[in-house]
Amino acid sequence: MDFSAPITPFMPLVDNRFLLSANADDNKGVGFADICKNAELFSSGRDALLRAIKLALDNGSDNSGRSRKIFLPRYFCPWVIKSVLSQHCVRVDFFDDLPTQQSPDFSTLKAKAGDIVVAVNYFGVRNFSVWADWHKLNSDVILIADFSHAPFSKQIENSTANYVFASLRKTLPLCDGGYLFGDFQPNKMYCKCGEGCEFSSAYIYSSALAQIDYQLARDFYYNAEMRLNAKRNISRMSFYAYNSLMRLDLLKLWETRRYVQNVFLESLPKTSKFYVLENLDINSNTFDLFCPTLFFESVSIRDKAYAELAKTGILPSIYWGAKFIDGNVAKEESSRIMTIPLDFRHTQTDAIKVANILKDACK
Repeated sequence: MDFSAPITPFMPLVDNRFLLSANADDNKGVGFADICKNAELFSSGRDALLRAIKLALDNGSDNSGRSRKIFLPRYFCPWVIKSVLSQHCVRVDFFDDLPTQQSPDFSTLKAKAGDIVVAVNYFGVRNFSVWADWHKLNSDVILIADFSHAPFSKQIENSTANYVFASLRKTLPLCDGGYLFGDFQPNKMYCKCGEGCEFSSAYIYSSALAQIDYQLARDFYYNAEMRLNAKRNISRMSFYAYNSLMRLDLLKLWETRRYVQNVFLESLPKTSKFYVLENLDINSNTFDLFCPTLFFESVSIRDKAYAELAKTGILPSIYWGAKFIDGNVAKEESSRIMTIPLDFRHTQTDAIKVANILKDACK
């Protein structure tokens, strides 16, 4: 089946249609500098998280002399967990938080004064006010908010988090990128760009190759991800990603993906076999959109839908592989979720075709 652009999570190089106008009088778009002021910039979201944890460990203390902890949700990227464990000599504990629920199970979060908690806005559908309410009652805990699935959400403005970070590669056509801002004075070194690290270079080579042969490039995209997972040092955003980011019209990107996603949602069959993760309270905010994420009635139905999509060349995203996640409940959640990487690259026709494949798969 032919699509206007490959439906995979690997982004293309920057498209001129989505650049800010060079003429300020004609420019009605929204750029990164309009939303994220005084942000430190890194090659990845996990680098931004590691930087936030270091700042929190250096600056915060409960003055009791006890060993401090970092609390992470069980449903979280296992490679990021591995990075945290390898980079910081502190104890990591876990709490229950699932994207299909409206809030974490705070009874499993045993944080004390001086501890660090990472809160995630899963797929851009979490109403983050639940974390603001919790933090007001636990203001002596250092809260780090992960907005990687909705890096420009207006909810960030009302967040009480001490630090906010996001990966930018999940939503933007960049070879690398992540930001961090919060209760600290940005380091000038991290406000500038640098040479691309290994995974960034491999990714941009893959993007260039993809313009010739996307199928051939796919293996090299995965190679770039492997290089990222093996990376141990914090690095700055590459000069290519930085200069691209500063020229992107974010509003046009998100409005385009909203149009495509609305067509997709309207075309989906009415069925009890899956539903779309969404939060009706925040869907009016364009910047809360991620990619359509479905939760299936069972593992077998999810796997069948995945297989049918894969037959047509569609590569759905699984956040994250169940075998890598700790905890039976989180594993079950992961095994029934699937994200369709429809975004600004795709058309109304693409969206309808994908919806029809899902309809046939779930008869």
